[in-house]
Amino acid sequence: MSGPDAADDPQPQADDDAPCWREARRLDADYPGWVITWLSPARQYRAYRFKSGGRIDTTLAAPTPDGLAEAITRAEQASPRVPSQRGRR
Repeated sequence: MSGPDAADDPQPQADDDAPCWREARRLDADYPGWVITWLSPARQYRAYRFKSGGRIDTTLAAPTPDGLAEAITRAEQASPRVPSQRGRR
């Protein structure tokens, strides 16, 4: 999910979820390398970081955008991304 337009949302949103989706898009823009989404049924934000092979490296969840931002920051400090060696010889 990227871009500021509601049309970029992966699913239709209820009116009460609109602010949550806006926050998810903001977090997605603020944290490159992470995929951020709002999971409405669970009422929580989720963040996914992928390995170079496309497999999930890290999954985080929090009920607030600030909580998720803090969790991402802690995860990045604990385990910084190593750039992919793909294409290098």
